Amino acid sequence: MAFIYIEEAHAENEWPIATPAEFAVAEQHTTVEDRLLSASKLQATLPVLEGFPVYADSMEGRFQSTYGAWPTRMYYFDHGELVHKADAVDATFDLMAFWESVNNAVTQRQ
Repeated sequence: MAFIYIEEAHAENEWPIATPAEFAVAEQHTTVEDRLLSASKLQATLPVLEGFPVYADSMEGRFQSTYGAWPTRMYYFDHGELVHKADAVDATFDLMAFWESVNNAVTQRQ
């Protein structure tokens, strides 16, 4: 499994929403390094992501455009195959529900 950070949807300087401080991004990313820094911050805040390799989408948004990543932003791939794609409900994600779906997919594939 891996964690891929794509374009920030609600940076405080672009389209702010009531985001808890531990998840807020002050400015839209301008470099891949900015994205990786935010990804690392998010990974440290959410224990469910601990230990995952972290990647960042290109600034051209190749991952985002290939997989239709907006507004759905959580995917599970196994050996290069898309196994699970989480859908937003009421403009939010339930990370625990996603984690349970991934665990179920892993169990079924074993």
